[in-house]
Amino acid sequence: MSNENQHDRFDTLHCVFDALHKRIAGTHYSSPELENYLHTGGISYGTLWWHSFELITPKGNVAKKGFHVTVERTEQGLYILNSYIL
Repeated sequence: MSNENQHDRFDTLHCVFDALHKRIAGTHYSSPELENYLHTGGISYGTLWWHSFELITPKGNVAKKGFHVTVERTEQGLYILNSYIL
């Protein structure tokens, strides 16, 4: 995935987090923080949620880059996901 932005729309927050796990799996990094992250409370209509997850290299070191995620919930209820590694 490198530095390219990926924007997708989802119907549920569960689908958003499934996509995040798949995106990390498609890289040479891992993110125990993402694997153990539990998002509670949902996202209100018309608001944004963002988080930067720590990445681990294949050698087990903390990467200098992070996995940056922004999720917007539209007034129509869709979730727009933007994620990148930088």
